[in-house]
Amino acid sequence: MKKLFFLAFIGVVAFGCSNSPNTPATSDSQAEVSEKQAIFENDLENALAGIPSWSNEKAISKMPEGMKAHSGEFVSMIDNVNKYSYAFKETFENINEKLPITVIVSGWVYSTDSNPKMSIVMDINDNNQTFIWKGYQLMKDPKPLNQWNEFKATFTIDQPIKPSHQIKIFAFDANAAAYFDDFKVAFEF
Repeated sequence: MKKLFFLAFIGVVAFGCSNSPNTPATSDSQAEVSEKQAIFENDLENALAGIPSWSNEKAISKMPEGMKAHSGEFVSMIDNVNKYSYAFKETFENINEKLPITVIVSGWVYSTDSNPKMSIVMDINDNNQTFIWKGYQLMKDPKPLNQWNEFKATFTIDQPIKPSHQIKIFAFDANAAAYFDDFKVAFEF
């Protein structure tokens, strides 16, 4: 009887430890969720495997001959044909039980043209109806061309959102080729 009770107790403890209220939206090991922040990082090396919370794998490629990715071999490319980069896309309820007040997007961009329209976009929608749309112009401050430049875009969520709303983060609108690598999306609560 003691053995049966002991086995039942171990089973209850193991089950209780396996359920966490703040599970990240992806099983990717590069996601960190805490009480104040959730961070999702993607170096694009496994992007073609279809990582949950990330989409638009058709934008993933190797850098052209003679050019190097910021890290690894793979990048997200946008140009006049493919206007949207690899994107983070998830509902807030799958990110954390708290709703964010700030979203910080960082990474690296390699541009062949100083296109003033090239932006990092935050799109928050409700059933595909845009609720909040904000863009951060990557080239508003002159950056050296044909080399990797770090960027950091901070978006404040200044309207009430719901857990069921979806957020999309992506690069948009390049008339000349631009490459992106090592994305990091941080949600602050």
